[in-house]
Amino acid sequence: MTPDEAGFFRTILDHPDDDAPRLIYADWLEDRGESERAEFIRVQCELAAIRNNDVRKQELQQREKSLYGAYSRGLEPYFRTIFPDHLICCRFDRGVPSLDLDFWKLHSLVASVRQERAWIDLNLTLSSSYFADLARLPLLKCIVSLTCRDSVINAEEVKNLIDLASRLRLHRLHFRECDLFTADAMRVLAAWPELTRLSWLGFSFCDLTDLHVAILAQCPYLSNLRSMQLGGNHLGNRSPKLLANAASLCQLRSLGLSGDQHEFSRSGIMALVESPTLQSLEEICCHNRYSRSSAWQRQTTHLVGRFRPITLISEENLHHYNTE
Repeated sequence: MTPDEAGFFRTILDHPDDDAPRLIYADWLEDRGESERAEFIRVQCELAAIRNNDVRKQELQQREKSLYGAYSRGLEPYFRTIFPDHLICCRFDRGVPSLDLDFWKLHSLVASVRQERAWIDLNLTLSSSYFADLARLPLLKCIVSLTCRDSVINAEEVKNLIDLASRLRLHRLHFRECDLFTADAMRVLAAWPELTRLSWLGFSFCDLTDLHVAILAQCPYLSNLRSMQLGGNHLGNRSPKLLANAASLCQLRSLGLSGDQHEFSRSGIMALVESPTLQSLEEICCHNRYSRSSAWQRQTTHLVGRFRPITLISEENLHHYNTE
């Protein structure tokens, strides 16, 4: 990597929500004769900005796929030499390499990251017992995503997470497979002003109830969320109605309830579909007896056409949705 290119990446990482530095970098690449890499960045930026029902989406996705090889050639093998024990996969977020890493072998990961330059996004999976160790890592600004897997998440652990996250460039936070996520822990999280930095928030298989959702729905700091995933919990019919009235979810595009152990009623789903608050909502993934019915799907399509286009995705179609 040339000094000029490293400078572009530092600017991109310093302004993660702004497409302008990425597009300036794309222009620079094109001027150097790397037109396919430049187009890949532009296509990914455009895909991130458009709605799911945009007529250009399929064409852009096909072009992204055809350009991926030219842009990524050599990068994944390179990163596997840097993170031989930790790399799960290498993706690209609007042109910037985004690495999914497993954090369990901490000592070797610390040594690996010290070799790397600050031009990548890191997505880490770890338990809360590693929060203090994570704080020792260099290049904390590279960390944009944390997945926390623990048997119990309580208020004290969330406070420790907040202390750590204040030093990260966090945009995605996922609590996964927790046997117990306490209501007090949710209260502490919901009172954290820096939740406004998140575009993605998930609680998968965390034993959440309607009480947890009620706390989340009152949180004023979720205004930049694009996706919220709440699948695999113990939510009742109150939860969709609480979320439908959550004023801070005005930018939410995707809501995941799939795999939940409760089948939501028609009124619960329609509260989301017809919500005047969720103006940006495009997709609802749910495990629901109505969504399996072709008659229900036709009715939903008809109803949402009067308000906004929303795709209701049932459990049967979830594999296609996740791999699209």
